[in-house]
Amino acid sequence: MQEGAPRQPQKQEKKPLTQNLLTTKELNELPKQEKKELIEKTGQETLNFFRTHATEYTDINKMYDALRGEPLIVRREDPERIIDALNNDESYSIDFPEGERYSNAVVWSGEQGVSGLNNAYLEGYGQVNGIVTVVGVKQEALHDVEAMDDAEQRFAGLDRTHVRSVKGEIGPKDIVFVTVRIPSIAFSEEEMSDSEYDRFDSYKQQLEQFAAAKASGKEPKLPTPQFIHRGYLFTDNLSKQ
Repeated sequence: MQEGAPRQPQKQEKKPLTQNLLTTKELNELPKQEKKELIEKTGQETLNFFRTHATEYTDINKMYDALRGEPLIVRREDPERIIDALNNDESYSIDFPEGERYSNAVVWSGEQGVSGLNNAYLEGYGQVNGIVTVVGVKQEALHDVEAMDDAEQRFAGLDRTHVRSVKGEIGPKDIVFVTVRIPSIAFSEEEMSDSEYDRFDSYKQQLEQFAAAKASGKEPKLPTPQFIHRGYLFTDNLSKQ
């Protein structure tokens, strides 16, 4: 697959995600092969959906370059909420049902690149069957934005200066980009770029070595999970047209 080449939106029938939506605990309790197949199915459905709505980037850094100077609020979000909003042309709410506010997003623009988004993955737990999405929305869409006490602290080696607590409504026209993260073991090898496949091949060898060491009675360290990322840019929603 050509690395980093943007793919324009494809006209396809719009379908909701699989109805078999599990919590992380339920997903991890499935037999290994059944779990893999469910993640694969959900991942492919998620990618296919966003491909009907936005320009796809296999190299998300190139997408971030297109977002330089674009002030955004970025947060980890349940994929189903984003898909429902786009599918039904309706808003969804970010709120604090239990009353107490906490940090749940970051303020960001393309100049910050990937490193600036690390906190966005930490400030939330949204996922569907192992598929994680991060959404970037226009800053002006959310008027209730606060810097909490933890915004200056360092957590897991990360600078939390740009972490914020946000509240409000997000509509389809507010969504500027979405990134989708899928475990590499559940991603189609045919759709991997050359560099992604090389990393995946190395990861498979690490898993084989792990299994062999464990079978011999050792207690090896489990290899760090690897993921494939795809970016989706909603060009019609950019402030700079």
